[in-house]
Amino acid sequence: MIYRLTERDITYQITDYLHLLGAWVFKVRGALGQPPGTPDILFCWQGRFGAIEVKGPKGKVSEAQAGKG
Repeated sequence: MIYRLTERDITYQITDYLHLLGAWVFKVRGALGQPPGTPDILFCWQGRFGAIEVKGPKGKVSEAQAGKG
């Protein structure tokens, strides 16, 4: 049996790893009023801020996400 990681699985792995590094991590959950294209994970590690958009194997980047950055 082949186990395929879902976007949720990948997100948990990333946040767990960032926590192990000692980073501050915030998992963004979609809400009304949130700007389109907001990344899934925000983090701060050693004084540096980062943002990660997680995509599963079949995930596609939206136009709003492609325009950020």
